[in-house]
Amino acid sequence: MTKDMTLVDKLCELLDNSLSAVAGVQTPTILLKFLDSYPDNEALLVLEDNGHGMSREVLEKALITACTFSTEHRLQRSELPVRLDQYLDCHFNRFGRGLNVVFGLGNTLVIDSRHPGTAQGHRLQASYPEWVEAFKCGQHDNTFKCMSCEVRGWLTKG
Repeated sequence: MTKDMTLVDKLCELLDNSLSAVAGVQTPTILLKFLDSYPDNEALLVLEDNGHGMSREVLEKALITACTFSTEHRLQRSELPVRLDQYLDCHFNRFGRGLNVVFGLGNTLVIDSRHPGTAQGHRLQASYPEWVEAFKCGQHDNTFKCMSCEVRGWLTKG
């Protein structure tokens, strides 16, 4: 699914999610940080934005292939037909695989999400083996478990 994508393609997919999240924010901020001396001697890629955040329900479905919550390119029936080049953006994917590309970057995914102005949010944690096993068992459309937690990041103070 993502094996033919370059590192730049994968990062663009993730950045596209953040760009959608910060659309309409007065001072949009996206932080991309790579830490190669993280505890346990593992590398850490951090992508953080000050967007609208994801609800628990959306976060639980974040790794379901072809599940998208993007509002980009939604067409009304009266707008049809539309030319393909107007609908597709060759640089970004609008078909729900944006978060799946993380497993082309590493084996573990942690997503912390909260709505602006709140400290409480939700955390999704998944591993590549867990994700692959879900596909093998025909459970590719199952939701992933989320837990409530306090969300703090580099963009948030305190």
